[in-house]
Amino acid sequence: MASTALEFTRPDGREPALNASTFLAPWIAWEFIEVIKEANPVEVVGNATVEGTYEGSKMQVTFHHQLKQSTADMTLWLQK
Repeated sequence: MASTALEFTRPDGREPALNASTFLAPWIAWEFIEVIKEANPVEVVGNATVEGTYEGSKMQVTFHHQLKQSTADMTLWLQK
């Protein structure tokens, strides 16, 4: 099992954050450990996680926000 810290930036460049991830193919999960810039605070640090699977350049994940009691299913594609 591998673990690493990654920087996440939305495509429009807003709200980058650091997250810690764990993966053991094809499973992946991460939590937000530090917000670098957050114009509209949504309290993800310590409250939100992402879990799912990946294959090739595609990830199927679910975002869970425990404090807000909300979830969102997402499909993420690697773009080069």
